[in-house]
Amino acid sequence: MRSNKHNAALPPDYIPYQLRTRITQIDPKLDVFWQQHLHEIFTRITPQERKNIAEQLLTPNNIFWNSDKKVFEYRDSLNLSFSQICANIPAKFKNFKSMAKKVQASLEDLDIERDALKIADYLEQTLHTIAEFNTEDDLELQIQKQRFRRAFIYVAGDIIRHKRELILPDNVRKLSSDEVKVFINEVFLKHQVLGYWFKTMRQRQLKEFRQPLIREYLASVQKSLQLEVVPASGYIFIIAPMAEYSADLFTIRRFLLEDLLFDRTLLLNGIALPTANLDNPTPAFEDAFKRQIQCIVTLEGMVRPTVMDFVEKLNDYHEDHLLPLLFGPFILKESLENEIANRLKKYEQRLCYGILEPLAQTMRRLPNSPEEFDYLYISMRQLMGNIVSTFQDFQTQPAIANSPASAKRQAAILFARLVAYTALLEKRRSDIFAKMDDYEWKENHKKTYTWINYARSVAKKYIKDYVQRYDAVVKQEALVKKPENFFDKIFKNKKKQIDALNEKKKALRKIQYAAHMKLLYLPDEIKAQTVNMEFDTQMVGDGTMRTYAFPSGDNGISALPSTFSLPENRLQFDLRAFARQFGISPDGKSSGRDDD
Repeated sequence: MRSNKHNAALPPDYIPYQLRTRITQIDPKLDVFWQQHLHEIFTRITPQERKNIAEQLLTPNNIFWNSDKKVFEYRDSLNLSFSQICANIPAKFKNFKSMAKKVQASLEDLDIERDALKIADYLEQTLHTIAEFNTEDDLELQIQKQRFRRAFIYVAGDIIRHKRELILPDNVRKLSSDEVKVFINEVFLKHQVLGYWFKTMRQRQLKEFRQPLIREYLASVQKSLQLEVVPASGYIFIIAPMAEYSADLFTIRRFLLEDLLFDRTLLLNGIALPTANLDNPTPAFEDAFKRQIQCIVTLEGMVRPTVMDFVEKLNDYHEDHLLPLLFGPFILKESLENEIANRLKKYEQRLCYGILEPLAQTMRRLPNSPEEFDYLYISMRQLMGNIVSTFQDFQTQPAIANSPASAKRQAAILFARLVAYTALLEKRRSDIFAKMDDYEWKENHKKTYTWINYARSVAKKYIKDYVQRYDAVVKQEALVKKPENFFDKIFKNKKKQIDALNEKKKALRKIQYAAHMKLLYLPDEIKAQTVNMEFDTQMVGDGTMRTYAFPSGDNGISALPSTFSLPENRLQFDLRAFARQFGISPDGKSSGRDDD
């Protein structure tokens, strides 16, 4: 890929976006050839860029240059071993701890297994077992589950990385063991770690390559075929799209297997392209690659050019307007905190104006076949993945990393809303990406108020009684604080007052707890229209709060979701603030309309 040179107007610590995103993609705990990959990048950039990358991106992630050995090293002394993580699971989570021990024991089988398909089945089934373990809305257990899942991925990746030759199924592509190992670690497992912010390459990024096979040919077919292009250490993987609901297109078995039809037509789901062959490709190499591309099954031919052009405009808007806004240098005219806040505000406004609002308008008039709705869904899934991953890279910039806590929090909230929007597109796919008349569209739009109406109903049910009992507690506290007089001491009135205060507090907490429980354990119909960030995405906080995201805008498309954070500790739940957020007054009346 072409190296971007520093412009004299840019600050000395500036890292061009394309370079930043290549570095942040590297994960030493998974990548098979990460050292060679990083070394190759460093040979093509300026000394100042090397310095900036080392300070901003490598050192914070425990990657260092060993000048004696002339090699990059990963040092993570604080990382717990997989056995320690299993041992640290609290005994109260008996069933989960039992499952974790079984998974830990099964790693011995993975260690000796050489058959690639059996390895695929093991990894995919084990991750499915972990994913399906029901944490029953217990946030502490959910955090344990996510921590264990991530640790399993890394220990499995380490085992895969150190395997020698794999036994591969017969295949026309002549896949090598290295290609399969890199795919397992840097595509399948890394996608499992990153989820919605897993990086793939879009057409504009492919055009940045200096090699014609990528810059011209692959960039051209990527648009029409909706290919997922994944950069890895030593290889570029090209993966066919999938229209199925909740399907993982990056599974190992899907990549390994080939279909040969009765007429000898070969169907492929993925291709491995060695980057070492790109600088001086032979005609035979290029022809073989193009023939494999022609074997990938896609939706092309069933989608009109106008639909493809619309998607291209959305991608161009992201590249031409949103990326420059995110990664432009901060030129301080006021405080850094205000500059960040203004940039985040502009980013959301432009995102809505240039991508989300046009999508909402287009969904009602442009697509007219199931294939075109599938095309738009896949395209938006790809675009939002790109948007989420680039925003994550934005947060690694020095201006953000070194900003006040309040500015970091604003960026983190917007990032969470981007992730939630992506999750809601998947969760509400049948309500959005389907042919419908105006009535059906309006009915689906009403569903976006499901969470708001539920929250208001909870507030209405409890707030009036809560306020009355709260006022009673305040009055009783004032009475308790009054000095004792002679008769109080004789009749022990102070003790009676304190006992009465405790009873009133108990009654207040009972209401507080009841409302909290209604929000902690949501009915299924509410969950269907809501994203619980700690349970539905890879985002897990410190266990003190859980965050719900719910749709906003026209049918949940034209705007980013709104969020509500619920303290895990019931005593910290402010019922008055909750009611106020959803437009319910202290007397239990609504200041906004309800939507059925």
